[in-house]
Amino acid sequence: MSLNKAGEVSATKSVPEKGFALVEVLVAFSILLGGFSLYLWQLRQQSRSQADLYRRQIALEAAKSDLESLQGLSRDLIRDTSYFVAVSEKLRLRLNRKLGDTVMGSPSLFPKEVQVTVYPDSSEAAFGQVFEPLFAWMDGSEAGEPETQPLVRLTQRIPEYQW
Repeated sequence: MSLNKAGEVSATKSVPEKGFALVEVLVAFSILLGGFSLYLWQLRQQSRSQADLYRRQIALEAAKSDLESLQGLSRDLIRDTSYFVAVSEKLRLRLNRKLGDTVMGSPSLFPKEVQVTVYPDSSEAAFGQVFEPLFAWMDGSEAGEPETQPLVRLTQRIPEYQW
């Protein structure tokens, strides 16, 4: 015989619980699994943003270098061009340079613009995406899908002075 909380005598014996029930273990496991998957997702996002920042910084340096190489050239020597820049085994950039008149009219009176656009090479579209096959379903993107947006676009006006 034992006393319950109300002070009454009860005929049942209170048995202390030992261990965890299967439901409690499953709930705890699912909470831990959810936390771990959020951690992996955050790690993936951080990895992607760092890789994107690195690619954009390298692309900006390549575009600046191309524009600086035109500084001493005559306007007649500057042409439209496209070439690849190999930064590493995994990172190749495609640089496009276009030349155009800023104002319609006589080309000898108005400056020209040189626009340098840097794209990622289509063969390196999955650069820096460590968990891409695992988490592609989370954001609805396909693993290895090619990127068509430019990384950097710089425009510079090149004046020509005739004396």
